[in-house]
Amino acid sequence: MPRAVRFNEYGDVDVLEVVDVPRPTPAPGQVLVAMRAAGINPLETSIRSGLLREVFPTTFPAGQGLDLAGQVVELGEGVDGFTVGQDVVGFTENQSSHADYVLVNADNVIAKPGNVPWEVAGGLYVVGTTAYAAVAAVGVNAGDTVVVSGAAGGVGSLAVQLAKHLGANVVGLASPANHEWLTAHGVIPVSYGDGVAERITAAIGGTVDAFIDTFGADYIRLAIDLGVAPQRIDTIINFADAAQYGVKTDGNSAAATAQVLAELVDLIDRGELEVPIAAAYPLEHVRDAFRDLERRRTRGKIVLVNHTAPDPAAVLVAEREFNQRNIEEFRANGGKVGGQFEGFPLLLLTSTGARSGQHRINPVAYFDIDGKIYIIGSSAGRDRDPAWAFNLRAHPAATIEIDSEAPRAVTARELPPAERDTIFRAVVQTAPGFGDYERRTDRVIPVFELAPASSPMH
Repeated sequence: MPRAVRFNEYGDVDVLEVVDVPRPTPAPGQVLVAMRAAGINPLETSIRSGLLREVFPTTFPAGQGLDLAGQVVELGEGVDGFTVGQDVVGFTENQSSHADYVLVNADNVIAKPGNVPWEVAGGLYVVGTTAYAAVAAVGVNAGDTVVVSGAAGGVGSLAVQLAKHLGANVVGLASPANHEWLTAHGVIPVSYGDGVAERITAAIGGTVDAFIDTFGADYIRLAIDLGVAPQRIDTIINFADAAQYGVKTDGNSAAATAQVLAELVDLIDRGELEVPIAAAYPLEHVRDAFRDLERRRTRGKIVLVNHTAPDPAAVLVAEREFNQRNIEEFRANGGKVGGQFEGFPLLLLTSTGARSGQHRINPVAYFDIDGKIYIIGSSAGRDRDPAWAFNLRAHPAATIEIDSEAPRAVTARELPPAERDTIFRAVVQTAPGFGDYERRTDRVIPVFELAPASSPMH
C-alpha cells in the first residue's frame, strides 16, 4: 500500500511514523503526484512539537510536508496543461507531501526542467519562496550592502545568492566550515559569535544598508546596532524581537505562489541559482532526517527521497497494454473477455478524446434494459469518472462493437438525475458490485444511454 508520514500526538521525532494509507484520488482541479523528493523544514518541527498549536491547530492523525517534486500519476476533472508521467515541482497547502502519493491543486504545480535534480526541485518551495520574500522585504538594490545571518542554511544560502543576483554586496554570517562555499558564490564570509559587529564593519569598510535574519538569536539587535533602518530589516524567525523593534517578518507566505516558484526554477535551470543539498534521506528514515535538521548545523537543504514510488509512465503504459489485450481478446472471441470482465456483457466503445480529438477505444460493461443500452461511469473502482465519460460529454457521437457484430454508430446521452437513479437501481439488481462502488464514493456515478445514431434521443 502507499505510505505516508503521520503523527498522533505532539512530541519529538519519535512520534513520527511511516504508515500505510489508501491511495488518494484527485478531486476536480487537483493532480495526484508520485513524490520523488520532498523537503523538510523547521516549520514542521514547530508544528509537530506543539510549539505552534495556537497558530496551526492540528487534528490527529496528522501529516506533514509542503515541498515536493515528482511525477503526475492521475488528473482530476477539469485539469488541463499536465499529462500523466510529467515531471513537476510544487507545493501543498495542508502538510501532506511526506508521502508516496500527494494530492496537489493544479495551480500549485509547474513543469520541472529535465536538468533540475529531483532533490533540488523537491526541496525548493519553502526555502526558495522564503528567501525571495525576505530579499524583497528589505528592498535590495544594486550596490547595497546586505548582511544575512544563517547564510549557509536552507533559506540563507538562497537569500545570499538572490541578493547577489540583484547586484548587492553581500556579507554572510556562518561558521568557518562554510566560508569557502560563500566565497565561491561571491559572498563575504564572516564568522558569528563575540565581536561579530566589528568583523562585519572591518569586512565591508562602510555601512550596512539591509539585514536579513534567518537564524534568530540576537541578530535583530545586531542589525539595529549596525545602524540599519528597521524597515530594511527582515526576520523569518524572531517574531518577539521583530515586534519590539518594528522590523519586518516577511517569509514564505509573502511569496507562496507558483509564479515565484517558476522564477526560482528558471534561475536554477539557467545555472544562476544553486540549492545546496545537505543530505537526502529515504522516506522511511524521516526521523533521522529531522534529527539532522534540528542540529541546525547543515549547509543547505535536507530532503526526503522516495525510491519506491511507481514510475507513472510505466503505470500508464501498463494500463494501455491491459486495455489493448482486452480489445484483442474481445475481437478474437466474439465479444468474450476473461479476467475482471468475465461474466459481464461487454462492448467496445470508440469515443473522441475530449482534449486530444483522437479516437479512444475502451472495453465497457453494458446493460440492456427494456431494449436500450446503458453504460456506467465506473473507472476500475477508482473514485473518479472514466476518461470516456468526459469524451462522451464533449463528443456524444461514438461507435460500439457488441459480440461479433459490425461496428455501429451511436449517440450518447448522460441521464438526468431522476432517470439515472431509476436505471442505476435496475443495474444494481443485476450487478450488486455497482451498489458497493457507489457507497464508497461521494460522487454521483454517471449513467449514459447509447442509442442508434439515427434514433431520436429522449
